[in-house]
Amino acid sequence: CSYHHHHPQSRVREVLPSVVLDVVIGPLFTDPKEIKACVAQYSSQVVLHYAPENMRELMLRCDMAICAGGQTTNELAATGTPALAIGVAQNQQVNLRGFAEAGSLVYVGDIGDAELPQRFTDLLAQMIQDGKWRRQLSVNGYALVDGTGARRVALEVLNLCGV
Repeated sequence: CSYHHHHPQSRVREVLPSVVLDVVIGPLFTDPKEIKACVAQYSSQVVLHYAPENMRELMLRCDMAICAGGQTTNELAATGTPALAIGVAQNQQVNLRGFAEAGSLVYVGDIGDAELPQRFTDLLAQMIQDGKWRRQLSVNGYALVDGTGARRVALEVLNLCGV
């Protein structure tokens, strides 16, 4: 892996050398060669999932997640899966800050931050040691993404229209 020492997977190994990692490769990712190269040395401890149809099941099974700041943050909150999140695109910052302020994930920083690798390692170690913190992130996620948002928006629109 060209950026192996900065890659979250290698940082996870520093903190949790024997943990099994479930690595999800989304349907839009067309060339997983680099990911395969990064995890090859840990083949017995890494399970690759290519565009899985059972993301909810996978999230519910995991103790915690490491994610970027896209749609997955909503899914992790809805399943109550505590997460460390890394921004990989400019348009994710508002989403990540919002979820972090609501206490449903920990926004570690953005992919270009020089301090990101050490911050990630430190926060991962803290999260692993603090079951109460993970439980609170889970509870906050459930409360934030409860499946009734569309109904609330519709009622608010009707209210604004005076209906």
